[in-house]
Amino acid sequence: MTDNWFLPAELDSDLHRKLTGLAPDKAAEAMAVGWEYVRCVVPEFTNWDRYLALARLTTIGTIAEFRADLVDVVAGEPMCGYDLDELLGILFDGTLVHELMAREYRSMLLLMTEKTAGRRDAGLFCRMVEALAHTPSDYFRIRDCDGAFRFFVAAGMACNDVTAGWLSDQEYQVLAEVGLGMYDAMAFHKHRAEGEICNLFAYADPQLRQQAYHMYREALWALDTAWSRTVAGRCGINFTRLFAGPIHMMMRRYRFVEDGLMIGRPETEQVVEQTRRNIKLWYRVDSAPEPGVGDDRYTAVIADKDRLLFPGLQEMLDRPDDDKCPDCRRRASYGAETIETFGGVRLCGRCRATWGAYLLSFPARAAKTLPLRASNAQTATC
Repeated sequence: MTDNWFLPAELDSDLHRKLTGLAPDKAAEAMAVGWEYVRCVVPEFTNWDRYLALARLTTIGTIAEFRADLVDVVAGEPMCGYDLDELLGILFDGTLVHELMAREYRSMLLLMTEKTAGRRDAGLFCRMVEALAHTPSDYFRIRDCDGAFRFFVAAGMACNDVTAGWLSDQEYQVLAEVGLGMYDAMAFHKHRAEGEICNLFAYADPQLRQQAYHMYREALWALDTAWSRTVAGRCGINFTRLFAGPIHMMMRRYRFVEDGLMIGRPETEQVVEQTRRNIKLWYRVDSAPEPGVGDDRYTAVIADKDRLLFPGLQEMLDRPDDDKCPDCRRRASYGAETIETFGGVRLCGRCRATWGAYLLSFPARAAKTLPLRASNAQTATC
């Protein structure tokens, strides 16, 4: 089956003067994926200029997921023919979250490109892998950034000209856990085919996927009931709902059609091999030890941390070894070693059980974080 890409005229013209470094077919696919994703997760907007800026930023993020060499956020040069400061300014200018979300976006690019740059034993990549596996709360915050979760919620609000009602950090945490928990449950086999380090069920018991999805879905509908009466609330809830499932059917980046209109079919050797060739713009994080490159890149990132790292990320990356479980399997170089494995830290049975207990404690934690919505969240997740 052949895919035909459909883009608004403004983005179609970008293909002829931007997206430098990509073959024409990959450039067209990357732009189409960026546009389809924005249309799926931010379906309503009132500001076309901001919406176009979001689509272009999403395209840059898409390219970062499979061609890190074209997106060096540390260097700070124009990326794929775009000026990040200009696009972020168009999207968030005049909002209360401009500076914070610009930092969040750059952190996202940094996390994404470290996975696709091939630096399996680099100091920054290893720190990132081990930070993800430290605790579930650290995982969700890093994954929130890696998946651009709160960035897209805020961007949806900006595209609808929201001037008040921005979410608090605590609200983002709850919403992100709901959406990311559901997405990771759905994307389990996709992520495993890619040798991913960012899947919740690489750390918690995969047998919890069905129970966790049910729990988070119930919480989503409870939050929808409480939040959907405001534009800001609808932006947050709509993104979470669409991100957590429907995009797997509607976006051509996923294999819904190729897999016989099924979601979550276990990966095969053929699919794994296709990830290495960036089919569907996927990327395979294979284990590939190389000569050590030390911490030079990490040193450069820390020197510019107020631009490149979201608040709190440095502390997660700098955790000492004696604060890590000695029974979990860590390596000098990360990446998937065989089919049907993930690329990160392999937790011991005790730590895996701790992660499972944390997930199942979500109703109580959500009720404590959002006391005004406690009764809805508690009822919905019983």
